[in-house]
Order: sequence, then structure tokens, then C-alpha cells
Amino acid sequence: MRDIKQWALITGTSSGLGKVFAQEYAKKGDNLVLTARRIDALKKLADELSTSHRMSRRASGSYHRWCDGQA
Repeated sequence: MRDIKQWALITGTSSGLGKVFAQEYAKKGDNLVLTARRIDALKKLADELSTSHRMSRRASGSYHRWCDGQA
């Protein structure tokens, strides 16, 4: 049987519980989709997880910019 990784969509990952959940799911080896309002904090967390858990970062951006048609 193939080992299929789970996916987790985690919001609010710039701080608090969202950040903690992202770190815990990364430890388990799950695939993550991270969102946050503070793009600088989101990129920092993504860099940390990429380094410490050998995860690859595919894309980053601002949801709010996309909703405003500025993406």
C-alpha cells in the first residue's frame, strides 16, 4: 500500500495557534497550505519549516491582494 501524506490547510499562521499547528503538522510530515495576513511572518515561518523539516515552498502571496484584484 502506498504511503499517502495528508494535507492540512492552516489559517492564521503568522502567530499564535495557527503557527503552532503549522509546526506540529510539519513535524508529522504532512503537506501544508499556510495562510496569514502578515506576509512577512508567513514567509519567515515557511522558511523555518523548509529548513527544519525539509519541506519545499511552492508559492507565497497575499490573499487580501488577490481578493482586491491586485494579485
